[in-house]
Amino acid sequence: MATAVGTSIELRQDSFDEYKREQARISRHRLYPVTLFYTAYAVIVLAFAFRSPHGDVNSGV
Repeated sequence: MATAVGTSIELRQDSFDEYKREQARISRHRLYPVTLFYTAYAVIVLAFAFRSPHGDVNSGV
């Protein structure tokens, strides 16, 4: 009888682990586009910031 209870607990644990893996996969797929968007945005903003003459220490302003 102890083996039946142990098997039931193992099955529930396996099911829970599978559920968690599925949820992690869903979360990653939802996060990738947002990460790409903010990375592209940051690169563009930094490019404009470095091209800007404002705040240049050697400009004499």
